[in-house]
Amino acid sequence: MRDVISPQTQNAALTANKISHIKILAAIDGKFHLQLFRLIGRLRNPQ
Repeated sequence: MRDVISPQTQNAALTANKISHIKILAAIDGKFHLQLFRLIGRLRNPQ
């Protein structure tokens, strides 16, 4: 039994996969930048 998947469906699935991947990367990137900014803030005005 072979899969009958239209190119549109396949494309939509790939796009959704890419988007979720980008979201994950953006979240990781955001956390990293937040820590970096905190570190810079600490270096600039140490309490």
